[in-house]
Amino acid sequence: MLEKRHWVPAASEARVMEIAARTAKALPAETAARIEALASENREIHERECFNLNPATNVMNPRAEALLPRGSARAPRSAIRATNTRWGSRPSKRSR
Repeated sequence: MLEKRHWVPAASEARVMEIAARTAKALPAETAARIEALASENREIHERECFNLNPATNVMNPRAEALLPRGSARAPRSAIRATNTRWGSRPSKRSR
């Protein structure tokens, strides 16, 4: 069982402890089935129900990938200039 972490907000810690207690009582096969169900739900959410632009996922969402041919992956030249100017650097030759 987990030890209580006093630095975690009370509501969050209560939820974690609830899940930990339920998991500790479950059979290993039940825990494995629950993990598989959560993984499937996660995939459903990120691949079918939402438009995921999180670069840390390593796999591009099919909806986001479908937008690539439309040019949505590039920033407009004006945005590049604004970004370069904002940081005090000179615009690159490519963004001029």
